[in-house]
Amino acid sequence: MIRYLGILEKDPGSLWGIWFPDLPGCGTAGETADIALDRAPEALRLWIEDARADNETLPLSRSIEDLRSDTDVQKALSSGHAVIVVQVPELERLAG
Repeated sequence: MIRYLGILEKDPGSLWGIWFPDLPGCGTAGETADIALDRAPEALRLWIEDARADNETLPLSRSIEDLRSDTDVQKALSSGHAVIVVQVPELERLAG
């Protein structure tokens, strides 16, 4: 099973959003946190499929300790956003 850490965020007047620090441009959103969370595995799957189609190497998922030193993640956490884990079992076939 492949997993990536994401940032779950909600700013006033916006949708709930999830973005993945290790996967540039990968993200999703929804009217509620639950909708955004439900959409996150599909966003990961699509991002990885696109990367594979372009013969790109799949970035490694950093640990929470490593992410805490990332400036964008620090900013998100200091704003009250949360780190989440998103797992996608069907990605195993795409990762290798």
